[in-house]
Amino acid sequence: MKTFIFITVSFLLQCTISLFAQQAPKAPKPPKTSKTAVAVTPNITIVSNGNYNYSINTSSDQENISISISNSNDTYSMKARFQQEKYEEIKNLLINELGNNNLTINNSIYKWVVPASGDEIYTVHLSDKKLRIHLNKEEAASSLIKKIINLGDVAKSIIANDSKDADRIQREADRARRRADQMKQEAERMAHLAQLQAKRAMVQAEKTAERARAQAERAAKHAELQARQEAERRAHLAQLQAKRAMIDHERTAEHARMQAERVAKHAELQARQEAERVAHLARLQAKQAMIDREKIAEKAEQMAIEAQEHAEHVAADVRAHAEEIARHAEEQARRHQEQIQQNAEEAIRNAEKNIREQEIIRKEELERIRKDVEEQLQRNIEQLKINAENIQKKIEKDAARLEEEAKRLEKESIRLEKEAHHKGGISTSAKTLLNTPKTLYKGTSTNDTNWKWPALQQELLTYLTTHHKSDTNDINLIYDTSGVYINGQQLSPVQKNKFVSIIKKHLSSQKKYFSFYKNNNNIIIINEGISLEKLTKELTEKGFIDSAVKENTLEINGYNTYKNGVQMTNEENRTINTILQKYNVIPAPGKTMRVISKNLYLGYKIGDNGFMGTIVINK
Repeated sequence: MKTFIFITVSFLLQCTISLFAQQAPKAPKPPKTSKTAVAVTPNITIVSNGNYNYSINTSSDQENISISISNSNDTYSMKARFQQEKYEEIKNLLINELGNNNLTINNSIYKWVVPASGDEIYTVHLSDKKLRIHLNKEEAASSLIKKIINLGDVAKSIIANDSKDADRIQREADRARRRADQMKQEAERMAHLAQLQAKRAMVQAEKTAERARAQAERAAKHAELQARQEAERRAHLAQLQAKRAMIDHERTAEHARMQAERVAKHAELQARQEAERVAHLARLQAKQAMIDREKIAEKAEQMAIEAQEHAEHVAADVRAHAEEIARHAEEQARRHQEQIQQNAEEAIRNAEKNIREQEIIRKEELERIRKDVEEQLQRNIEQLKINAENIQKKIEKDAARLEEEAKRLEKESIRLEKEAHHKGGISTSAKTLLNTPKTLYKGTSTNDTNWKWPALQQELLTYLTTHHKSDTNDINLIYDTSGVYINGQQLSPVQKNKFVSIIKKHLSSQKKYFSFYKNNNNIIIINEGISLEKLTKELTEKGFIDSAVKENTLEINGYNTYKNGVQMTNEENRTINTILQKYNVIPAPGKTMRVISKNLYLGYKIGDNGFMGTIVINK
């Protein structure tokens, strides 16, 4: 983006943020002011309620000037008689301020009438030499009242040609320019702040997202660890249960074997005891029978033998029964062991199944948590982006508002500067430059330099001395689209044509608008309507500006040219002056052309950071 600025006051070039601000140099001695032989007798009356009347009457050999202003709580009125040469300037002022609405024109008479419900809000009547303004404050808005009163003040300053008023307007222009620069600086600062805050918001969003991701990862790892620990715990529990089941099985089988052995031993012991008891009883009976009878003894013996056999059979039956009980107990123990083994295996299978199910549930829960975290994270990021965008929009809106206000103030400052310059005002920057040695004009030149200004200045001074009786040691000349102004006096059409013929005689274009300030032997020339980019391009193509160097400085004082502090040859100086004339640039003492990166400067450097002239900023 390219910004083109035409500057007629000094700016402080703030390098860090590429802004311009008004420099406040030491106030120089005020230049001499040209005066006409006019007797002025102002009369101002202020009454206790704040109303006032103002009147001024002048007399000269040529024409009379009178101004009468009355400003009360209810009305404002102005009656003025002026020199005819002021008619065009006053007419342009009224048209610019009041427009063409409610305007009627009859030859040279211009009349604005704005009606209200029961009365007229204001009337403005302009003829060749008279101006009348009347405002009904009871019907008018406050903004309109202020506008009409300011209009009357400006018209008064034009008619009275008050140099103090021109200085006041110049000071107002300088203040407006400073305020515009401050507004620009604030807008730039706020735009920069918006970018920083947007960056901070994005960094904050990224940090928040990173923290949320880390938190989600930690939660997932923690959940996975818990799931793994739970699975290991359940597996360990299943193993313990299986071990307990095996131990219980072994204990049950051992118990069954021991019980079967005890039963078998007990049965065998009982059978043995019974057999011994029967045998003993038989022997006793046999001994008893032997005493009685031998036959009975034999029978008893036989019975003892039978009893012995019976006891053996009983013992065998008991042993078989005990073995059967042991086998049955062992079978029960085996079946119980198998059942326990099956139960243990089933428990392990159930534990593994439960672990798998819990793992699936954990994974689903982790996935759900991850999705919830990501969704919340995305919502937070979106909200942060919205907040950042809202903050940025607000700051950009405020910056745009400040920029618009700065543009308005800049336009107002340009208007005030133009008005002040037309009335003979001169900026503080110009005064400062006119008191510096670098703007000293030696007044000599040769055709070899192709510098047109010395001959033009000599003829202009002769013209001013002859036709305007001007003090040639103190000149404030403005030549722009609205006309030619010399020390606050606008030239008539005939005088302007003579002036233009002088310009055309020495310069290639009669529309080479410029401002010329002179204080004794110091001069300043500010050009308007310059194509700096095209001029820079041609100077670069001809080798006078080195595109490979970041900063180039050409001191174009007309007599000679210095490139980055090194004096160039006469032929090079002549070529440069020819190129400058082609692009409507008038060389002058102290004037420089600087190319810093892509930014272009043509004019006068003031101090370390001030500048007066034309600037092109390429962003």
